[in-house]
Parts: sequence; C-alpha cells; structure tokens
Amino acid sequence: MASFVSTLVSPKPGTEAYSLNALKRWGCNDPTLPPINQIKELHVYDFDNTIFMTPLPNRSIWESTLANRLQNEDVFLNGGWWHDPGILTATGEGIAVEEPRAWEGYWNEKVVELIRLSMEQPDALTVLLTGRGEERFSDLVQRICKSRKLVFDLYCLKPVTGPLGEKFSTMKFKQAFLTSLMNTYREAQSIRVYDDRIRHVQEFREFLEDFNQDIAQGVTTIRPRINAEVLEVIQLPGTLDPVMETAEVQKMINNHNSAIRNGTAPPGTKPQKLDKRVILTAYLVKSTSASDRLLGMVPIPEAARRMANSVIITTYPAPKEVLDRVGGLGARCRFKVISLGSYNNRIWAARLEAIGQSAYSSLGHLQMVLAMDKRAKATEVRSIKNWKPVLPHNMYEFDTVVGEVFRLTFGEDFGPDGPTQVDDSRNQPPPHKRRTLTHVGQNSNRMDVDHPPPQQSGQRGGFRGKPHAPRGNRGGRGGFQPRGGSNHRARGRGYSTGPPRPPHYTDYDAQGQGRDKDASMYANY
Repeated sequence: MASFVSTLVSPKPGTEAYSLNALKRWGCNDPTLPPINQIKELHVYDFDNTIFMTPLPNRSIWESTLANRLQNEDVFLNGGWWHDPGILTATGEGIAVEEPRAWEGYWNEKVVELIRLSMEQPDALTVLLTGRGEERFSDLVQRICKSRKLVFDLYCLKPVTGPLGEKFSTMKFKQAFLTSLMNTYREAQSIRVYDDRIRHVQEFREFLEDFNQDIAQGVTTIRPRINAEVLEVIQLPGTLDPVMETAEVQKMINNHNSAIRNGTAPPGTKPQKLDKRVILTAYLVKSTSASDRLLGMVPIPEAARRMANSVIITTYPAPKEVLDRVGGLGARCRFKVISLGSYNNRIWAARLEAIGQSAYSSLGHLQMVLAMDKRAKATEVRSIKNWKPVLPHNMYEFDTVVGEVFRLTFGEDFGPDGPTQVDDSRNQPPPHKRRTLTHVGQNSNRMDVDHPPPQQSGQRGGFRGKPHAPRGNRGGRGGFQPRGGSNHRARGRGYSTGPPRPPHYTDYDAQGQGRDKDASMYANY
C-alpha cells in the first residue's frame, strides 16, 4: 500500500504541489494559516460523537433493522440521516433554542478541553475534519463550534470534489487531506488524530504507518518522518426528542416522495411510507415523578435498569374485547402499591391494586417491574416469593392511562394498497389468549411472555475504555459498522450529563444510566 499514499493528491514530486494556498482550498472558512515554519504539531479532531454528541436513530423508536436503514444513504434521495441537515439542526430543542446556550450538555468535555489547549498552543495547527458534506453542513457545523467558542485554524468538510476534481468516500477524503496537511506543514514533528469510530481509527493508523513507510523507502522525499498518534474517543450516543425525530424522518419521506411525483427522482425510485408496529398494550404511568417515587420504594443498585413505568395489559396489541374491558385507549386508572418483592437481587417489583374500579392483565397479577439487573429477564418476577405487604399509610397511589407501546417502521408505499406489509405474526397473541379473558386472581402467579428486549444505552464520554454497541455508518456505504477494541486506549472523563428529557416519558424497556425513556407519543391517547 506504500505507493497509494503518495498518489492520493498529486503525482507531482517536490513541494510545489503543497502550499498554504493549496491547503486553504480544503477549508470552508477562508482561513488565514500560520507560516509553515511556525507549526510543529498538527491536531486533527473529528466532529460527530468525538467532540459533539450527535443524535443517532433512537433504537427504542424504530424496528431494529430500520435504525440502520435510516443511516444508509441509498434509502432516501437526500442521503438519509447523515446527509440531512434537519437532523443535526433538531438536536436538543432545536437550533433557535440551543445556539444561544451553546448546546449545553451536548459536548465531550474532555475533548473540548483538549481543543482549547490546542488553540492556545502557538506551534500547533488545530483542524476540524469531518465527513459531513460541505455544501449542506459548512455553516451549521461552524455555528455549533463557535457557539462554544471553539475556533479551528481549518474547518474541513467533505467537498463534492477535491481540489483536483477528485471524488471521495469519507475515509479517502480524510486521507487525501491529511496527506496535503502533513506535506504542507512539512516541519511539523507530530500529528494527533481524534476519532470515535474504531474502523476509522484502525484505518488512520494504517494510513499513517504507510505514510512514514513511503518516506523511509524514499517513495516521497517531501518531508521527514512524522510522529503519529491516533486516539480513539468514546462514542457519545445521543437521540433526538422522539416526536421531533419522527417528524424529521417524515420530512425525509415527504421530500423523497415529492421528488418521485415531480419526476426529478432517478428511474425506479420507490416511494416510502411511515407506519408503526404495536408491541404491547399497558397502563402507562403518566409522569416521571410517579416513576421516581415508585423507584424510591425499594433499594436499587446503581447499575440496575430503572423501569417503573407500566402495568402490562397484554403483551401483544390488545383485541377489541380487551380494550372494551379496560375502557379503551386513553382510559385512566389509578393504582396503589400493596406489596413489594425482589428475587435474588436481580429484579424488583411491586404488586398493585386498582382503586375504585376493576383492572385487567393477561399476566395474572397486577404487578409492575420496578428495576432489573442487566442480566435479568422480566419473567423472573414470577420467581418472587417473599412479597412484603406495604403498610396502609405507605401505599403510594399513582395514575396511569391505557396506551400502546409501539415501534415505528417504514417501507415502500404502493399507493392505494398501502405500504409494504410488515410481518406482525409475532405481534399476535396465542389463540387461547384471544378467546379467554379472566379477572386478575390473587393466587395467580403466571407470566407468559418476556418484556421486549431492552435497548442498548449509551456510555460515558471521554476516551475509549471498552467496546460499545454497533453504530451506523456515516460514510459512503449503508448499514452499520461494528465497534471493537483498539491497540491504543487512553481514558478520560468526558461527557457526563445529557440534554433535558421531554415530558411524559414511559421507559418500558429502558436500561443503562438512569432511564432512557420512550416518549408519550408511543401511547396512543
């Protein structure tokens, strides 16, 4: 691969191809660059989830495979999640609210501190290097950085074509720029690159090794070897407000379909339609304060998944006879806690009693899982034997509303016949559950179905300490890239506080630090 590096930008020998004016053409901020002989260190920072907590598709909203399809640039005509400025603009409470407060809570503070040190170092060149498209994101990315008073010598976003007319994937663009950067500032003795994706970290390391190998073998004589370090930064997963996220994806779909109707879409492009798949029907806790109060009734380890948000009616979309029995979607029901129990320090639950009316659950008892160990399953609640009665004056009462928990999906829209059909056979109750409705019995102790699988939550920010869950590909290819270990692992504190949560959440299958909650939009009331 040694010859690849030297041909990335220009086959011309010598330094005439690498000047400050040539390097400026990579920037989108009309920079005034320091003299070549002044710079001894090059500090290069990625943007998304390296310094800024960029929203990712919320996997508690979408069907599991669709969270990845949203990030595939071939699904929607505008390129999808990473190519639509509306997603980044909608971060937090939207740009109009967030810009004046500098997107507080959306930064990897450890890396922000490093950028400030880079800015203050007179012999260091500070560069923001991101694969986001220059045409759509140049102004927005600069506004976000400058709101936090982060000033880079170069803001480099991926151009439609390079200075010599090159067409780039994200990684090839970054490698071409780094080649130009190192050969221009040829007196720089070291380069540090910060990125959050393990695949990119590995490719950067290989690229810089090859760059130095070309120098050692005399393939290029423009500059001496450079000390290179690539630091992997822990990904900072964030999500949009669920209602906002759904609206932004609907805009993508609308724009996609409009292009088809207007005849500007490529031949064979299929229209899309947003839909939903109901997972279960439940009495949903109306407020986070009620959930917090319920959680406070038992000692829960810090690492446990907090829940305390729903009383299951059916673990499938409730049929009409069940909905009629519980009063229909939107019906209100008040409960009180009559006993508490736990099993093997793995799961904590409360048994309930409806106040002033009857209530129904296909699981037998009226009970609520309050918290679970990350290794536990919701069915373990039936193993609880030591239910401890709550004294009458401690029987906490709370309100719920009958609603549906569902996941969003999208597929091809075939016009009058509707969208591509989603296989919902796993969504249907067994035949005996459809036929039989029984009152909740005090002696019943059955639970037939697990809760839906919990979503993987984010980790604390800083430098990478251990592997994380897969994330979507932001570059030229669709799908997702798995994250793994690395040879160089530095550590730091990084991000520790998240953005404010929208009101009226229900966190049926949440886990991780605190409760990552589904919003009230999931309940159809």
